[in-house]
Amino acid sequence: MNFCPVHWPRAIALIDMNAFFASVDQRDFPSLLGQPVAITNGLRGSCVITSSYEARAKGVRTGMRLQEARRLCPNLVQRPARPEVYARVSTNIMQALHDVCPDMEVFSVDEAFIDMTPCQRLYGSPVRTAGLLKQAVYR
Repeated sequence: MNFCPVHWPRAIALIDMNAFFASVDQRDFPSLLGQPVAITNGLRGSCVITSSYEARAKGVRTGMRLQEARRLCPNLVQRPARPEVYARVSTNIMQALHDVCPDMEVFSVDEAFIDMTPCQRLYGSPVRTAGLLKQAVYR
């Protein structure tokens, strides 16, 4: 049963790519898939910038000191941040989103707001539009 109306007077989507940096590193380095990963500010970084879902499941959080993160998760893999790579991946994702719904505002490297209201004429419901946005990101 579909409770979603065919047309919403206004439909705004928040795109928030959680664990973005860690996810990019896991994508680029398949040996990290399924591993608890902490991204830090350089090899000697002492603060967790972000962490993978596997690390989060062990209690590792953004802003946590690396020493504390390692206490919670002894097999934690530390990775230095790669800002240029994250920026390039973000640009590609934002372009893919823009190709589906051009009325958008990039808020940060891993967040954007998309006004899906005008897209309803092209794609139908906001739920269907959201599905198309997701497909565009994964292409």
